[in-house]
Amino acid sequence: TDLFGFELLDGHLYLHIDLGSGYLKKRVSKYRIDNSTWHDIALSRIDRRGKITVDEELSEFETIGDATQLDLDGLLYIGGIGVPFASLNIPPVFWSTASQRGFVGCMRDLVINGQSIDVAGYAQQQDSGKWNGTK
Repeated sequence: TDLFGFELLDGHLYLHIDLGSGYLKKRVSKYRIDNSTWHDIALSRIDRRGKITVDEELSEFETIGDATQLDLDGLLYIGGIGVPFASLNIPPVFWSTASQRGFVGCMRDLVINGQSIDVAGYAQQQDSGKWNGTK
């Protein structure tokens, strides 16, 4: 099962990624970002190599194994995966105590593949937002 996620754990941002040939968890913030201020986070990836910037601090990563594409079987979930989605076959290694609580915090100006996502609109609908990667 391919997966991609960010997690805030002990104030630091962690990347979780598995393109189907090996799981990687990496701390990508050099300092705590749970300080009640806005932070800029950007991710780019080509094949197995990627870059994440957190407030202009660069962290590079390379995925495990030979796979180069993130193949999602369904929708991309933003903000956590709760009980209604427990059947999604998420590997146990991904589920820390913090991940099980879902997203708690603020998010704005979300852009995926160059497309702006109406985060505020989805938040008003409470868990009804679905984005399948097309316009």
